[in-house]
Amino acid sequence: MAAVLVATVTPASAIQAPVAFGAAALPSWQANGVAWAVANAGGQVFVGGTFTSIRPPGSPAGTGEQPRTNLAVFDAATGEPTACAPTFTLKSGTATVRALAVSPDGATLYVGGSFDTVSGTPRQQLAAIDIASCTLITAFAPLPDGPVRSIVTDAQTVWFGGSFTKVGAAVRSKAAAVTAVTVGATTTAPGTLTAWDPALDNDVLALALRPSGGQVVLGGLFDTATGAASHGLVVVDATTGTAVRRFTPAYVPASSRVKAIAVDATGFYVANEGYGTGSFDGRFAVDWDTWTQRWRDGCLGATQAVAVYQGVLYSASHAHDCRPISAYPDEQRHHFLAETTQTGDKPSLLSWFPNTDDGIGEHIGPRAITIAQTASRGAVLWGVGEFTNVNGVAQQSITRFGSGPEQAAPSATPFLLTSPAPGQVRVAWRRSLDLDDSTLTYRVYREGTTAPIATTSATSWFWNRPQSTVLDSGLTVGSTPRYRVEVSDGNTTRTTDWRGITVRGTTSAYAEQVRADGAVFLWRYDEAGDVLVSDSIANQSGALNGGATFRVPGAVGDDPSTARTLNGGGSTIFSEVRYAAPKSFTEETWFKTTTTAGGKIMGFGDRRTLNSSSNDKHVYMTNSGRLVFGVLAGGKVVTLSTTGSYNDGQWHHVAATQGSSGMVLYVDGAKVSSNSTTTNQNVSGYWRVGGDTISTAWPDKPTNTSFVGSLDETAYYAKALSAAQVARHVEIARGAAPADTTPPTVPGTPTATVEGDQVRLTWTPSTDAVGVTSYVVHRSDTSGSTPSAATAVANPTTTTATDDPATGTWYYRVTAKDAAGNTSPASPEVAVTLQQGAPTVNLVPTADAFANEGSPGTNYGTSTQMTSRGDQGAIAYLRFDVPAAPAGTTLTGATLRLRTSSDKLAGSTDTASVRLATGNWGESTLTWRNKPVSGSVVLGTVPGGTTPEQSFAVVLTPGALTPGTTVTLAIRGSGSDNLTLWTREQSRVDTRPALDLQFS
Repeated sequence: MAAVLVATVTPASAIQAPVAFGAAALPSWQANGVAWAVANAGGQVFVGGTFTSIRPPGSPAGTGEQPRTNLAVFDAATGEPTACAPTFTLKSGTATVRALAVSPDGATLYVGGSFDTVSGTPRQQLAAIDIASCTLITAFAPLPDGPVRSIVTDAQTVWFGGSFTKVGAAVRSKAAAVTAVTVGATTTAPGTLTAWDPALDNDVLALALRPSGGQVVLGGLFDTATGAASHGLVVVDATTGTAVRRFTPAYVPASSRVKAIAVDATGFYVANEGYGTGSFDGRFAVDWDTWTQRWRDGCLGATQAVAVYQGVLYSASHAHDCRPISAYPDEQRHHFLAETTQTGDKPSLLSWFPNTDDGIGEHIGPRAITIAQTASRGAVLWGVGEFTNVNGVAQQSITRFGSGPEQAAPSATPFLLTSPAPGQVRVAWRRSLDLDDSTLTYRVYREGTTAPIATTSATSWFWNRPQSTVLDSGLTVGSTPRYRVEVSDGNTTRTTDWRGITVRGTTSAYAEQVRADGAVFLWRYDEAGDVLVSDSIANQSGALNGGATFRVPGAVGDDPSTARTLNGGGSTIFSEVRYAAPKSFTEETWFKTTTTAGGKIMGFGDRRTLNSSSNDKHVYMTNSGRLVFGVLAGGKVVTLSTTGSYNDGQWHHVAATQGSSGMVLYVDGAKVSSNSTTTNQNVSGYWRVGGDTISTAWPDKPTNTSFVGSLDETAYYAKALSAAQVARHVEIARGAAPADTTPPTVPGTPTATVEGDQVRLTWTPSTDAVGVTSYVVHRSDTSGSTPSAATAVANPTTTTATDDPATGTWYYRVTAKDAAGNTSPASPEVAVTLQQGAPTVNLVPTADAFANEGSPGTNYGTSTQMTSRGDQGAIAYLRFDVPAAPAGTTLTGATLRLRTSSDKLAGSTDTASVRLATGNWGESTLTWRNKPVSGSVVLGTVPGGTTPEQSFAVVLTPGALTPGTTVTLAIRGSGSDNLTLWTREQSRVDTRPALDLQFS
C-alpha cells in the first residue's frame, strides 16, 4: 500500500513569527461604557473613556462592579485593577477621557479629554496625575478651552492637540505645547505654555514624536498648518511648530482624516478614516530620512489605532475589504490585524486575527491599543473600544492578548473519503483555521497503522481555505478501511473521528470525462455534512454558506456519487480560490427544481458570502423556469436565454461557454442559443453556486436570487468546451436518447404595440420536449397568408421581437423551432396599423457631480459616484440639453432614470427631492462653495428605502422643463442617510443616469 501526498513542508509552530501575540484573549476586566484611550508604563495599564464602573472578566453588566469614573488602572500582567481611581467629571454634560500619555520616567500620567473637575479639584481638559500617589499634580494647569484628543511627551515638553482655540488666555489653534512635570528643581513651572504653535485650521486627533527627537507628527481633520496646505498630516519642528514636511492629498485624500500615528526608528505609520466617495480607510508608512511613502495599505474599513512592535504593525479598525493588498474580499468586518512594516509597495497581512463586534456608541469596535512589557508575562497587547464581545465571547470595552502560552487552536477539519479508482481511497479535507498560525501540520492515519500514512503542512487564511488531499493506493477492492485526519499548530492537536469507505473496483466514467476535458474543478457533492465542497480534480474546493440537504440521489446514472439540495434563504456555495476573470470559460452543472421564484444557478462574483457588487458570467432561472446566461461586455448586459422552461422537477444539464467565437448556451446537451460576444467583465472573484446578486439590469430578474433545488456535478473550465464535449457529458449521464421528431407547440397569439415608428411584438412561449431554440416572426400585408421564407422578418431567441415596417396595415404570425430543427404550426395572426408618430428622446447628462458641505472646497467631478444627503448637506447635480420639440408636438412626459451604486451603504431610508437649479457650474470645478441655487418647486421624488445596485425611475413634471434649453436637476435628501448614485463616469453604461422625454 502507498499514500501519495499533495505537498509536504516543515511542521507548524504555535504563534507564527514575526507576530508576537496569540489571538486567544486573556481574562480582562470590563468597563460599562466606551473606552477611548489606553497607555502603559511600569507594569501598569491606564484606560480612559466614558464609563462609571468596571467589572470582572466574564461578569455580565451590573455584577461585581467597582466604581471608576472615566479612568481605570490595571496590572499589565494579571489584568487586575489597582486601587488608583481618580475621577474625571464635567459639571454640565458627559465627561470623557480621550487621550493618555506617560512621561518617559514613568512618573506622570497626562490625561486629556472633556472634563472640568479631577477628583473634586477644578481642572480643565488636560491634567497630570502622579502615578506613585495616584493624585492630581495641582501645579500643572494649562487650561485649554476645548477638548483634548491626543497627547505626546518627552522629559521636558508635553504636546497636545484637540478642538481648542486657546490655552489660558493665549491663542493656540488646535495644538499647543507646555512644559512637562519634572523631578527636582526647575526654573519653569510645569504646564507653562511654550512658543510652539503649528496654527492648524481644524481638529488634531493624533500626535507622535520622532524617536530621535526634534520633530512632531500631527494628524487630524485640518487642511492647513502654519498658513499653508497640508491636509490631515504634517511634520513640524518640536520647538517652533514650523512645518518640516507637508503632505498632498496623494497621502491623505480630502475625504479622509488621520486618527492615529505610530513610530519606530525607521519611519511613522498613519491610521486613516474615510468618509464619502474616494475616501481612504487604511494605513501607510513614511520613511523619516526621505519623507517618502514606503507602502500603502488600502483596506476599506476605518482604522482607529496603530502600534509597532518588533517589526510588525498592529492595527485596530473595522476592515471589511482588503483586496487592495491581495487579501480578503468585502465581507465580515475584522477588527484586529497585523502586517509587515518593512515591505515595498503594499504590506502583507500576518497570521493574527482576533476579532470583536462593532459594539455600542458609533459601532466601530476597538478604538486604541498599547503594548505593555511585563516581568511575568512578557509583552501584552491591550485593546480598548466600543466592543461588547471578543472572539464571540461577551467582553465589554477592554481586552488583551499575551505572547504565550495562550494561543488560538486549529478549527475542526471537515473531510471526505472517496474511492475514485480501483484500489484507491482519496482523503480530502478543508484546511483548518487558526487565528494566530496560518501554516498547520496535518497527519492522515489509516486504522490499524501506528504511524500516519502521510504528513503534510499547508497554509490557510480565513478567506482562503482550500482542500488538501492524500491518495491511498494498493488497497483491496471491496475492503472497508477507516481513516482520520489530525491537525496541529505545534501547541494544540485536534483529531477528527474515524470514517470508513468501501474500496471500489471501477471508476466514474462521468468524472473521468470531465477530467479529460480539462476541468479546473468538479464538485460532486458527496459530503455527508460539513461546509466542505470537495474538488475531484485537484484542490480547487468550495465551501457551503447556509443550509442544505446532503447526499440526495444524483443526476448521473450508474454512479454512486450524490447531489445536494439548497434550501434557499441565502444558502450558497463559493469557491475557496479567488480567480482572475477568465477570458474563455465553461460553467456547467446539473440541476433539478420546481421553483416558481427563480434564482441564480451559477455565476462569478467579487464576494464570497455577501452579495457581490460586481458579477457576471452567470446562469440564472427566471420565475417561469427559463434559463438566462449573461455577461457584461463593455459595461453592457449581453444575454442568451431559453424559450422553454426547466422547473419541471426533472434533472437538467446546463453549460454556458464563452470563447473566441462568442457565447453559447447549452441545455441537456443541445445548443439553444449563441452570439458573437467574446468579452466579459474583467473583475477577479469567486465562482458562486446557488445564489448571488441579480440586479434589475438583467432581463426577467427573478423574485429570488437564491436557488431552491438540487445540484450535481458542478464544473468550471478555463476554456470553451465544444458542442460535442458538452453533448458527451449528457450522453454519459443519461445514455443515448432517441431522435427528436416532435415539433414545439403553437406559440401564443402575438400582442403588438406601436412604439414610435416601430412595432414591438410579444407572445407566450412554445414548449418542447427538448427545448425551443428560436422563433420566426412573419409579416404580410394580406390577412390569412401562409408563413414562408419570404414573409420571415425576425428570428429571435426570446418571446419578444421588434419590426420596422413602412406605414400601413400589417398581419403578424409566429412559429417556433427546436434544437432538432422541428417547426411548430403558426400562431394566430395579429393586425397592426402603423402611422408615423412623434419620437421619444433619451438623454444622457452632459455633466454630473455632487457638492459636499462636509468638504466644501472639494470637487468630485471625476468620481463614478455622487451623493445626496439632507443633514450636513450633499447635493447631486445633473445637466441635460433638452432638445426643441418636434414640429407639431409638445413635451408631455419626463422620467429621470437613476441607479444606486454598489457600496453597501448606497441605499437610503430617506426620500430625496428633484428640483431645478440655476447658475453656471462646471463638472470639474463644482464645490459646495460655488454650487447652483436649487429652486423651491419639487419636480419629482426619489423614493426612500432604496438598496445598493437598485434602478428606479423618477417621474418628473414635464411642464417645468423647457424644450430647446439646458437644465440642471438637483437631487437632495430629506434626512441624514446618504443616497449614493452612479454617475456618467461609471464604465457600465446601463448604470448611468438618463432623462427620457416623451413628445406628443
